[in-house]
Amino acid sequence: MSIEKIKYYNSIEMKKILSKQLKNMNFNYYLLCLTLAYTGARVSEVLEIKKKDIVEIPNSETGESDFYLKLVTLKHRKPTYRHI
Repeated sequence: MSIEKIKYYNSIEMKKILSKQLKNMNFNYYLLCLTLAYTGARVSEVLEIKKKDIVEIPNSETGESDFYLKLVTLKHRKPTYRHI
């Protein structure tokens, strides 16, 4: 008898994981789970995020700033970046 590994969570499971209870108990874990869910990045990639990886771009239309996250993909031999 083999046990099938679960690769992805469905929306109901994600809502349970990202519950208000987790947010109130440990906000750092909540942010980690939220970042993993919305970026699709690996845990090791998210743990490598530094302040310099959050990039601000001025938006000339609105006068406000837009932000994006620069993730280093650790799957490749040489550093590859994804912008989210």
